[in-house]
Amino acid sequence: HVASINGRCKSQKGRNNELEKCSDTVCGFVSKNDVMKKIFLLLVKIAVSVGLIWWLIERVNWTTVGVHLYDVSIPLLFLYVLFQLTGNLISAKKWQIIASFKGLHFTVKEGFFAYLTGVFINNFLPSTLGGDAYRGLWLAKRTGARAASLSTVIFDRFIVLWTMALMS
Repeated sequence: HVASINGRCKSQKGRNNELEKCSDTVCGFVSKNDVMKKIFLLLVKIAVSVGLIWWLIERVNWTTVGVHLYDVSIPLLFLYVLFQLTGNLISAKKWQIIASFKGLHFTVKEGFFAYLTGVFINNFLPSTLGGDAYRGLWLAKRTGARAASLSTVIFDRFIVLWTMALMS
């Protein structure tokens, strides 16, 4: 049935009424409602992001920030960023290895960017669970395996906790 509607869309391009009917149903497998939902969600995300950024900008004492930035050592800042990114890269590789045991696959680059997004989320939410939830949901959306995806993140957290306990 879908193929016949889709075929009708391709063959009836010259007739506006038929094309409009097809665009309202499943022509190209995307309905106008789906497109409108995606646009609406994108606009909500943009509005929330702009609102949060505006709220942060309004709350910051920029004079104090300027004084503190003046005292920052550029070489030490560079080393900090280098170590932070290296740690995230190692964590992404560790997560990739854990996920591969569950039959879930992604590249280190993809895992690294998911990790960075999770770190960004953790910086703006009151706990560190937001970033982990993002990584689990990202992997679940990518693979379709929700339970296995979330278990990789939980096991990754367990390894971090166990390592910290052993080091203390």
